[in-house]
Amino acid sequence: MKGNGIKQPRSDAMLLAGYYLSRCSVHNAAGRTKPPSALGKATWCAAYDLFHQHIGRDRPAERFRNSLRNTRDAFDAIFANGRRGWVDRDGSALLMNDRLAAIHDCWKDYDDDALESAVLAQLNAGGTTSPPRQRPWNASFHLPRKR
Repeated sequence: MKGNGIKQPRSDAMLLAGYYLSRCSVHNAAGRTKPPSALGKATWCAAYDLFHQHIGRDRPAERFRNSLRNTRDAFDAIFANGRRGWVDRDGSALLMNDRLAAIHDCWKDYDDDALESAVLAQLNAGGTTSPPRQRPWNASFHLPRKR
């Protein structure tokens, strides 16, 4: 939500960032996850802040971090990344909404390198401030060949 109490929808770029952070996180010896090494950030807050600089739109940094963390959590249940993600009372993964499912359906057949390249290209290009689109990826992404 914005400071005025109006909900601000998550952009396609944020959804893809959350998908990337969930799918490509790095596991350490203690069983905890770290941000993908390609981001060059040691902590999750630093990684979220990197994305905020490029795709944060007009969200305050803390609110953006919380939204991106929740987006990442929504994808965690579908990956063997050491994180549980959003689950219901019996421990089953919660169903993803249509937009989250579209991101997964779009990227599930691509390898991690292709996903990472698309996300890093967006960061290097300065992100986008356009409103969410119906497509499951941002217009600046060029999909590589499937595996």
